[in-house]
Amino acid sequence: MSEEEEEKTTKTTAIPDGKIIGKWYDSRPYAESTIIIFIKSNVINAREIYKDGSFGDKGLTQKGTKYIYENDFDEFYKIESDGNLGLYSQNWKYAVANKVQ
Repeated sequence: MSEEEEEKTTKTTAIPDGKIIGKWYDSRPYAESTIIIFIKSNVINAREIYKDGSFGDKGLTQKGTKYIYENDFDEFYKIESDGNLGLYSQNWKYAVANKVQ
């Protein structure tokens, strides 16, 4: 599969059921994935879909534009004013995932 085909697969497979809040593409090497924040049965989740089509979900707690998930590094997502998704640790933004239309 070409890199372009892998990116398309990552952006279009394993779309969750429920109301989609947003969809973003993280192009970092070794972390490349599509991140979808969605609500299903009144529960907010994030689904990360990787290049090979595998995916994982994690529960989120919303505080304004922040979406906090359980982890050991105080990491969270934040929807930025430009619509992109900031990936933060406790003290700094370490990556940005671009909004997917």
